[in-house]
Amino acid sequence: MNKLLVALLLPLILYAFIPNALAAKSAKLQQAQKDRLVLMPLHLPEEDRNLAGAMESALVKGLQQKYEVFSGDQVSQKARQIFNKESKSAKKECDETRCMQGIAEAFQAELIATANITKQDGGYFLALSIQNIFDNKVVYSESLTCRGCDSFQVVDKLKELAGAPASAGVPTEVEAPVSSLGGNPDSPENSLWVEVQKGNSIDDYQAYLGQYPKGKFMALAKSRIKKIQEQDALALAGKDQAAWDGANSVASEAGYQGYLNSFPQGQYAALAQARINKIKREDAEKEQAARQKVETERQLRLSQASSQSASITTTVAGEMPALAKKANCTACHTINRSVVGPAWRDVAAKYRGVSDAEARLIEKVSRGGSGVWGSLPMPANAPRVSQEDIRALVKFILALP
Repeated sequence: MNKLLVALLLPLILYAFIPNALAAKSAKLQQAQKDRLVLMPLHLPEEDRNLAGAMESALVKGLQQKYEVFSGDQVSQKARQIFNKESKSAKKECDETRCMQGIAEAFQAELIATANITKQDGGYFLALSIQNIFDNKVVYSESLTCRGCDSFQVVDKLKELAGAPASAGVPTEVEAPVSSLGGNPDSPENSLWVEVQKGNSIDDYQAYLGQYPKGKFMALAKSRIKKIQEQDALALAGKDQAAWDGANSVASEAGYQGYLNSFPQGQYAALAQARINKIKREDAEKEQAARQKVETERQLRLSQASSQSASITTTVAGEMPALAKKANCTACHTINRSVVGPAWRDVAAKYRGVSDAEARLIEKVSRGGSGVWGSLPMPANAPRVSQEDIRALVKFILALP
């Protein structure tokens, strides 16, 4: 009955736990879903270089609301390495789009942010642009004027400027110059890439890599495959945890088996099996203890009956046994002579050799009757006297010599 109740309640308990467990994982999932963005070194007036760190930090703080941001020295160093490498390889200045793509690939990102800070006419002009360097889209472009501002006020304005993408409902996508694709936008590879991005699935990206194993979007395709895998793994881990929390709250064999059925290779699979084994072992021990208790009680009753019978038999010398006195048999009977009823030795003699004597006498003593030893009736003794005591007294009578 308990196992049936657990089986019926388990789906409801799991249903209650899954939303909570998934909510606990939401912060990690949101982090995994953030697009990576590389903030390039700022373009700013020479006299404001001493505040470059503060200005960049203001932009990063705003951008981090929506993106996983890479900035600072790590970006500057990587940019120099890539520009130098590409320039030496081509024996001319690096193509800006190709170098930007190389920087994005280095951080497994797709988005490049550039910020321009221009000082003129006693104020500042601030501009921020975010571009997907691979698929020809400017996803965000905004500018602010700061009339009469000093360098410190510019820092606050940059926070406002960078915070705007996080509050925008849907980023505004503007066609970037065709040259940003690094070639003919209608080329077979570019056309395939556009379709692959629409599907945005591991299979689609692998199809692209199969056709263009060294294509210009190779690094990006691999990056997106890795990101999707990370998101799927995190989502699965959340469901795994939710199922385990539900099973653990029930703490039953059915609950843990339900978890194993859903997640045979789950994080808690070994622990669930160990708990099942423990529950089975404890149930077997309880069942064995219950059987042992029943057998012990049975043996005790047999021992008590045997002792009682032996105690009665030892009184055959002539004294009525204590059980006969307790049952008030002595009011009408003695062992050796008739009083109201017959002497018990006479009863024993009458029934000696009769095959069903014991059963007949038990029936007679229980229900009472008359006509065998005279017309005076013997009253019924059951249920005043228990069947066990009546049987013991009958055995005593029949054992008299």
